[in-house]
Amino acid sequence: MTIDCPLTCYICGKTPEDAKTVDLLGCLKNREEARERFKEKHEKNPDGYLFICSSCREKNPVYTKNVEEKYGVVTSP
Repeated sequence: MTIDCPLTCYICGKTPEDAKTVDLLGCLKNREEARERFKEKHEKNPDGYLFICSSCREKNPVYTKNVEEKYGVVTSP
């Protein structure tokens, strides 16, 4: 399933400029709860669906695992 919406990294809060149409696979499943926590952490709303970028995934593997366990990850449409 693809959508016309950018992705925002849950960990660093950045929105890649090239992510306009995205596949929901890999996005955080419990969007509302993750979105609320994102707002608390970054003091702003995410620009789109939340995911974890490859840079943050490499730098923070334990944190990535914890986030994915807490909010779940979309694995199929």
